[in-house]
Amino acid sequence: MTPDQVLDLLREGNRAFLEDRLPRPTTTAVSVVDENMHFPGNIGKMIQPIISAVLEAADQPGRLEAAVRQNTMRVVREMHEDAAPMVLAAQAAGLLKVVGAYYYFTTGEVDFFDMR
Repeated sequence: MTPDQVLDLLREGNRAFLEDRLPRPTTTAVSVVDENMHFPGNIGKMIQPIISAVLEAADQPGRLEAAVRQNTMRVVREMHEDAAPMVLAAQAAGLLKVVGAYYYFTTGEVDFFDMR
């Protein structure tokens, strides 16, 4: 596969995401919480950690966005506290900084979370 073909695949993936042709993990986790849906195989395994973020965001305005943000903060916390020793050592030495961000597909804006 050429670099141009890889870029074409990435562009198509972004378009599919924007047009709701691809399932989003957080949206799928909301379906599990709201509709007691079950997803087989790896999809279920992938969304399991996200369900807690959906539950934490249950009463917040803009619930889906709030769940995405909650999940991002959870992952960043895990990377700060429970990552592989090599990752923790690189953070402690100042060689690696783990940050969370929210990307707005419609505007291209990125909102970085200040978690430390």
